[in-house]
Amino acid sequence: PDIEITATASKDPTRAAKGVVAPPSERRRRAFSWLSSFLFVPDNKVGWIPHARRAALEICSRKPVDAILATVPPYSAARLGRDIAAATGRPLVCDFRDDWVGNPRHVYPTALHRRIHRTMESSVIEQSAAVVTINPYIAANLASRHPSRAADIHVIPHGFDPADFDGAVPVRTGGSTTLSLVYAGTFYDAQQPDTMFRAIERLRRRRADLADVLSVRLIGTFQKRVPDLVAHLGIGDIVEVVPYVQHDQVVRELRTADALWMTVGRQAGGEQISTSKLYEYFGTRKPVLGLVPPGAARDAIKSYSAGFVCDPDDVGSCRAAIEDLMARKEAGSLPTAASDEVARYSRRRLTSDLAQLLDLVAERR
Repeated sequence: PDIEITATASKDPTRAAKGVVAPPSERRRRAFSWLSSFLFVPDNKVGWIPHARRAALEICSRKPVDAILATVPPYSAARLGRDIAAATGRPLVCDFRDDWVGNPRHVYPTALHRRIHRTMESSVIEQSAAVVTINPYIAANLASRHPSRAADIHVIPHGFDPADFDGAVPVRTGGSTTLSLVYAGTFYDAQQPDTMFRAIERLRRRRADLADVLSVRLIGTFQKRVPDLVAHLGIGDIVEVVPYVQHDQVVRELRTADALWMTVGRQAGGEQISTSKLYEYFGTRKPVLGLVPPGAARDAIKSYSAGFVCDPDDVGSCRAAIEDLMARKEAGSLPTAASDEVARYSRRRLTSDLAQLLDLVAERR
């Protein structure tokens, strides 16, 4: 209750959208992304910087501030943090939830755009007293581009809010032998459901009763191609597409599912992608099926005692994994991760790590 939150104006083109926005087709999304990256540097939140800078400097002038924390993306926040730190002399900690110049999902329309981003990234890293990333792969990329700052780059992974799960034993659906498999989030870029859907379709050829023993729910905002693909493969009686719901309802869905699945997809730089949903999945202590390439997500799932991993393009391996989970459900032997195992991903613990880092940079001033 004692945290002050200051909202500011912003000349942000995305503010024209109201409510829950349906995602465009992948072709349109890529076109919009290219156009946005061409027009706005470092991103389309750049119109927020002047308003936020004025507000931040006013706050720094009237109350003691020990450090500046900027979390990105949007990369405009890194520019803003750099400017505030330079103007006030307070130490900056920049938190990279995604890589910047090395982000596989970031579009650089021209060589000039990439060069400008490199210059901005360098100026932010040089201004930062410390840098935080979510996994060792992003940390290694940043260190390779800024070797003189390698010792100041720290890894604090994504996590889950323990209040969402409250340390309770995972809730199982009744005595049914039907395996309930849930996906929460969205699909875009290489992160698509095709391998899972085709595995289900292939499994149906082997089991006429599949709709009686397997239920798959997708919860979120999805491109039209997702329900279209479900219909095309004839698996609509198994796969249900549920529209966007509030977070507390998503948590209920995760808690009542038998197993959870996620995908990253295969693409250049995919090894550095570790989505936040994965760590919320861990908070349930339920089985997690990951269709992921080698990299941060696969490393995390393999270190999780209830984890199952498939290559993101291997339909046969995915089918076998689903069959394995179905057999375990029928036998009543689905694995459950230990509470002390997932405790390392508690946001309370991770926030404590961040607080210690902020204390350290503040003491160096």
